[in-house]
Amino acid sequence: MLKKKLDDLVGELKEKEKDVEEVEKNIKERLLRIQQKTLRVDALNKQCAALKGRGDGDEFVGPVEHLRNNTKKQIKEIDDETTNV
Repeated sequence: MLKKKLDDLVGELKEKEKDVEEVEKNIKERLLRIQQKTLRVDALNKQCAALKGRGDGDEFVGPVEHLRNNTKKQIKEIDDETTNV
């Protein structure tokens, strides 16, 4: 009787360990995605900062502002995706 109970508890423990490993794997995958998106946002922020400094009145201000606005939009989309993860 005790042997059967011990076997049941060991089986239950193994099942829970398997569930914990699966959750840990899922957490690591999500963390990796967040880190990748963070790197992308950082790169876009640098690009945006570089574009802000170019508004000195030369003839290419229109396309630069367009690129800056598009970059801000991409940053916002990635931030929204990251917060939803």
